[in-house]
Amino acid sequence: SMANDSTSLQAFFKEKTQRDISTRETRVLDSLYVDGPATRLDLSNRLGRPINCITGPVLNLIKAGIIEEHDRIVQPETGNKAWQLKVKEKYA
Repeated sequence: SMANDSTSLQAFFKEKTQRDISTRETRVLDSLYVDGPATRLDLSNRLGRPINCITGPVLNLIKAGIIEEHDRIVQPETGNKAWQLKVKEKYA
């Protein structure tokens, strides 16, 4: 699967964004691969980073067409609806 072929993803990301994938983007992607779909807040909790460190990498991965906003779910911590993110089917 693409999950094991990070060079293909890196090449794809570079083609789409004209730049290299960052460490933060890689961490977000790894988390979505390994631990499954997550909201931005979930990723913040998983990675132990403030949410404002998550929104940029998430946006870049969405723009590159690697992850997508999949489903709106209620975030237990806040009671608000939030987008659950997942790796797009062709990369899963």
